[in-house]
Amino acid sequence: MKRLIPCLVLVLAGCAQLPHDLPARPAMQTPDTTTTLAALARAPGQRMDSLRLPEHWWLSFESAELNELIETALKDAPDLVAAQARLRAAEQAVRLTRLDAQVHYETDASSSREHLSKNGLFPPPMGGSTFTLTEITQNLSYTLDWWGKNRALVHAAGNELQAARDEAELSTSRWRRPLPIPISPGPTSRRG
Repeated sequence: MKRLIPCLVLVLAGCAQLPHDLPARPAMQTPDTTTTLAALARAPGQRMDSLRLPEHWWLSFESAELNELIETALKDAPDLVAAQARLRAAEQAVRLTRLDAQVHYETDASSSREHLSKNGLFPPPMGGSTFTLTEITQNLSYTLDWWGKNRALVHAAGNELQAARDEAELSTSRWRRPLPIPISPGPTSRRG
């Protein structure tokens, strides 16, 4: 019975109605379709991919939020040097991640020389003598990828690299200029 009460409360809460005084959704203004179609019809000899959007195409939507987003994007757009630096960092991250997923071999060597005092803790013949301690260690290790963690890390690093490549390509292109309008051909019918 005690378990039934929370379930009943959740069911009744799901039946609650939204308040009636919510503001209406703002209507989005779209560019006039007939004007666009008339502009396309006026240039029959012109190639479709040569038509270009105006430089500030987003202003035709008359949306303050869209204007703010575009202006922020233009202001904070990565320049070529920063994009190439991020690309180099992403390439190194992929390289290091792949190295982590492979066999590791390490060699470490150390040598220390120590002179014991005659008047110290150790009496002669140890006191007053010199000792050299040399150590060489070798390690070979491999992490088994039981649940795909290393594979997922390599894949994620590859995705970061692809994003950095795309960003570098975008910063080298002239994306602030008008872009071609993508127009797909309508359905055509064939008569046999």
